[in-house]
Amino acid sequence: MQVDHLRRYRATWLVVGVAALAAFLILLRADATAGRSAATLKACPTGDAPYKTIQAAIDNAQSGDRIEACAATFREQIVIKDKSVTLVGAGRTKTTIEAPSSLEAEGNIVVISGSGVKVELSGFTIKGPGPGTCGSILSGIFVRDDAEASIHK
Repeated sequence: MQVDHLRRYRATWLVVGVAALAAFLILLRADATAGRSAATLKACPTGDAPYKTIQAAIDNAQSGDRIEACAATFREQIVIKDKSVTLVGAGRTKTTIEAPSSLEAEGNIVVISGSGVKVELSGFTIKGPGPGTCGSILSGIFVRDDAEASIHK
């Protein structure tokens, strides 16, 4: 009888200890992300910007970050997946995302995807002509998989 009591006592404390450790780790992770302030990443194909392409800045961004693109034409395809960011150009007449000579992602110039992803997009012109003949571009901006996009001038 005494042995059973000790086993139950040890098992109870083991469960309590594991639960406390799990709670501590969750709080530690939440604290580490809560203290982080949003970063601003700059993209420009010329000059001394840290990123030469918008996609490189997106790839290095974390959710909540702001990406600023200089006044230039970026010939690239943009894919924003599983992170919420703000993407800002220098103005719709100054910053252009133009379809590159080869398009992947089903022929879309900008793709925003991922459940819960929210993207703010402003200050860009997005244009073709894209590769090949007419009809090679499916869309300029394609939002899918429960993502959201707020698109402004």
